[in-house]
Amino acid sequence: MVCTGRYSTPMVPPILGIERYKGHVMHSHNYRTAHCFTGEAVLVLGAGPSGIDIALEIATVAERVYLCHDQPKPLTKDFPPVICQENGILRIDGDHTVVLKNGKIVSATWIVLCTGYKLTYGFLSEGCRVTTDENVVFPLYKHIFHADFPSLAFIGLPMRVIPFIIMDYQNRFFLSALEGSVKLPSCEAMKQQAAKDLAKHVSSGLAKRHFHCLPKMKMWNYLEDIANICGLPKVPQYVKDLYDITSKERECKCQYKDIKIRILPDGTVRYRRKKGSG
Repeated sequence: MVCTGRYSTPMVPPILGIERYKGHVMHSHNYRTAHCFTGEAVLVLGAGPSGIDIALEIATVAERVYLCHDQPKPLTKDFPPVICQENGILRIDGDHTVVLKNGKIVSATWIVLCTGYKLTYGFLSEGCRVTTDENVVFPLYKHIFHADFPSLAFIGLPMRVIPFIIMDYQNRFFLSALEGSVKLPSCEAMKQQAAKDLAKHVSSGLAKRHFHCLPKMKMWNYLEDIANICGLPKVPQYVKDLYDITSKERECKCQYKDIKIRILPDGTVRYRRKKGSG
């Protein structure tokens, strides 16, 4: 079982002129606290969950935070005034001068790269025949089993999911296959299915690198598929309710952590904002 996760090897994008930059560059992988950014002008590149959370923390101490991303619209209007949403980086033009893709020039003493991670499996020999082109681990059946070597399983690859439930069901699936209570298709059939699933994903217009993303209905369908194959219990309704609540609350980028959730004995989910959170 390969259970190394997705978040160990930083993805560092090529930035034209970065060798001329005299400020500090950090990947979110190495971020711990905001203290070192006190009074600084900080450019945060990438506005995924980590980029937004880090920008909000840095904004409590920094003079200015440029949250740079390529989304067509601003992410929210609720950011504190110190955070400016900007385009991505075009190039570095001087000691601290950064030219953005829209031509705007900003000065930043720090660049924090919230640009994700790349999947690497250097501990596996070439004989394992695992490829990771564009962060797609291939050839995997059901995002788990190596099609050529079914006793080699990758746990926890899916993204935009509820991680612990996904990993629990994947583990149970793998163990059921090892024990023989679940019979997998032939290696050739699994390889064909893996290729078919990837081709379907790409032909639908989605980026190849997002193949392991299973948002909402894809996730529920995936878990139901595993449950049916292995004879596992279906995901409880309260879990789906929790997912819907937290997904909705995350639309409020600055306050989504300020909710208190209760699961009642009958499975009903109740939630409210904590006092003073707006």
